[in-house]
Amino acid sequence: MAFKATEEQQAAREVFAAGRDLALVAGAGTGKTSTLMLMGASTRKRGLYVAFNRAIADDARSRFGSNVDCRTAHSSPSPRSGTATGSV
Repeated sequence: MAFKATEEQQAAREVFAAGRDLALVAGAGTGKTSTLMLMGASTRKRGLYVAFNRAIADDARSRFGSNVDCRTAHSSPSPRSGTATGSV
């Protein structure tokens, strides 16, 4: 990681590592993506990062490890069929 995690980010990572439920709720520019990157780097399990638009998803692909699939909401798998509903 190229950044130093805050106490709050470390606490969130610990909750994640323990397998407990967690919601990150914060304003723009407060470190949510950095926190999610910290979580993704702490496991080999697969993850899904859902972005608002393609530019954000493309940027996230360059920042997350290969275990995290970065998509837009429109290109995420449909809950009914398990198939993508659009192109990435």
